[in-house]
Amino acid sequence: MVETETEVAHLNPKADLEEVGPCKYKIKVEVSLEKVKEKLDEKYKGLSDNLAMPGFRRGRAPRKLLERKFGKDVLNELKQELLTASFDEVIEEKKLEPIGDPQLDFDKIDLKDDAPFNYELVIETRPKFELSEYKGIKVKKPAVKVTAKEIDNALNNLREMKAEYVSAEDGKAKQDDQIVADFELTCEGKQVLKSENASLLLNDKIAFYGVMLPEFYKQILNKKVGNNVEYDITLPDNFKEKILVGKNAKISITIKSIKRKKLPELNDAWAKTMDIETVEQLKEELKKHITKDKDASARSAMADEIVAGLIDKIDFAMPEGLIQKSADEHLGRLKLDLAMKGLDEDAIKKELDKHKGESRDKMVKGLKAHFILDAIAQKERIFVTDDEVEQQITVMASQMGRWPHEVKQYLAEQGMMPQLRRQMREDKTREFLLTSAAVEES
Repeated sequence: MVETETEVAHLNPKADLEEVGPCKYKIKVEVSLEKVKEKLDEKYKGLSDNLAMPGFRRGRAPRKLLERKFGKDVLNELKQELLTASFDEVIEEKKLEPIGDPQLDFDKIDLKDDAPFNYELVIETRPKFELSEYKGIKVKKPAVKVTAKEIDNALNNLREMKAEYVSAEDGKAKQDDQIVADFELTCEGKQVLKSENASLLLNDKIAFYGVMLPEFYKQILNKKVGNNVEYDITLPDNFKEKILVGKNAKISITIKSIKRKKLPELNDAWAKTMDIETVEQLKEELKKHITKDKDASARSAMADEIVAGLIDKIDFAMPEGLIQKSADEHLGRLKLDLAMKGLDEDAIKKELDKHKGESRDKMVKGLKAHFILDAIAQKERIFVTDDEVEQQITVMASQMGRWPHEVKQYLAEQGMMPQLRRQMREDKTREFLLTSAAVEES
């Protein structure tokens, strides 16, 4: 049969699979000498047809001449093509679902023009399992109650949010005051940094390049406008001018204003500024919000319970490489977090060692939950539309105080759009499990 342009010339490789670990396979692949020669002929014909060689018309250059001049490059290019095409065929034929890139040493794989093409690689695959019954699972809904204390706390938080900063009456800096000051950093007698009218919230969380400065905070307390405060510091490892790292420096600030937080009066007049007639009505509105939040938390807890039950019921092996990669990524994020909080290397190491075992257990459960939810979503045809993604981005933008197109661009640049869609699909699947569950009210 003559192949048409739309038909694919398959390599029909031989493949031997050996399971070498949970969801891990060593695959030996062979492409026949006949196919190697066929593909080489195609390569050289294409080269001859498209290349003008001195002394020969296009398409007439002798094969031997082309082999001498371009043989190494042709074999390398064909090796990559045969690898990709034969691997894809093996995966399709054996019905494997690889996770991550295959493990192989490209440079050690040899392609010759007079022998079959052989290579070995190792892959990890998605785990295979049978879903247990996931509809009608019994789950108890936690009681949702709102106490008077919770309403009062919400009211106080709202007043904190609506607070204004006014000039401090006694003129002395106190904790949680807002200081405006001119800032200067000097090292070896030279000015390194300078900032005018820098704003500073006065508390023991004051930090410089991630290094906490509680003593500096104490020195500023009780100071007045016009006062100067100096503080000696060793420039940290992450200081932007690397040549100065580890050197002694001096922070100097001159206070220009001191403002103190003033909470709004708790009365009906204040409630009216939010289009609510009375403080009592405001409390009712806050109660509704708290109830809604608690109800959402209760639903999330029920979904967690259902998924945890499915993890216990459905036993399957997990790919070790995926577990390790996820655990390493988690510890990497934690390390960055700890460094930003100003912890030194020894403290960070102790904290990471403490989390290693815990991190692995969490990763295994989290990954199992992902695979189970994905299998349910496929079976129930649960998916996320483009419109739903756009709506979610709009919500995120509102929470971040950004324009939706800015958030969308950021997610795209960071390669996080697939992750967002995946998370939304999992959330929809969890909601499906809840609506399908036998919920018992407390």
